[in-house]
Amino acid sequence: MTNIMSNHGGQHEHEIPSNLPSITISFLISNERVVRQLDALVSNMTMR
Repeated sequence: MTNIMSNHGGQHEHEIPSNLPSITISFLISNERVVRQLDALVSNMTMR
């Protein structure tokens, strides 16, 4: 079990630094409208 976990983690340590920034940016850009809608809903609920 420990061997599998360390192997999997080692592989991901190489993938995450190169992929994470672009994935995060594209995620934020694609969900900008959703985030704004959620923000509006939260502010409406807070005002009530």
